[in-house]
Amino acid sequence: MAIMEKFTRHPRSVGETYTEHAAIASGFGVKLVLAGMACLVHAVLPFLFVRTGSAMVDELHERMLARRSFRDHPSPLFERAEVTDATTVPRKPTDRSARVAAHSGQDVSSFKPRNSDGAVLS
Repeated sequence: MAIMEKFTRHPRSVGETYTEHAAIASGFGVKLVLAGMACLVHAVLPFLFVRTGSAMVDELHERMLARRSFRDHPSPLFERAEVTDATTVPRKPTDRSARVAAHSGQDVSSFKPRNSDGAVLS
């Protein structure tokens, strides 16, 4: 396996570039570190950060499920791309509002493609 393949295989399998995957994974990591710090403070001072750690973990879990659902059940907003290991993964949505919603963990099943003026395309 070529060295570059080691860096790009997993991101490609989830429909992301290396850079996109690095940004998303780093965001999750930072949030997890913050949740962990809140839990450590809560362990010593139980009246502080009573729901912070669990709320952050719940939020990350919902975001991950939304991303997985969006990836595994693509809408017409997706283009399909063949990957070298014979699996098919979706590319980025073509509508920016759906991409933003997907990254924020919102339900994107009802998103429709829009033109630059915001009108729904048929």
